[in-house]
Amino acid sequence: MVGALQYLTMMRPNITCVVYVVSQFTRAPRTMHLFAAKRILRYLRGTLDHGILLHATAIPSIVVTYFDAD
Repeated sequence: MVGALQYLTMMRPNITCVVYVVSQFTRAPRTMHLFAAKRILRYLRGTLDHGILLHATAIPSIVVTYFDAD
């Protein structure tokens, strides 16, 4: 589950920090870490229309991003 969340951080950079914290406990997870991972999934389910969409185009483009995860 945490591996899938790590993959999602490429398209959803707003979850990077919390996924990093949860991934620190993959070696010896406890119940509260499972609850945290499920909470992240519930957040993602509620915000399905958010994210970064990448489309293939013939014209090269430059992506400029600004991000503040506070």
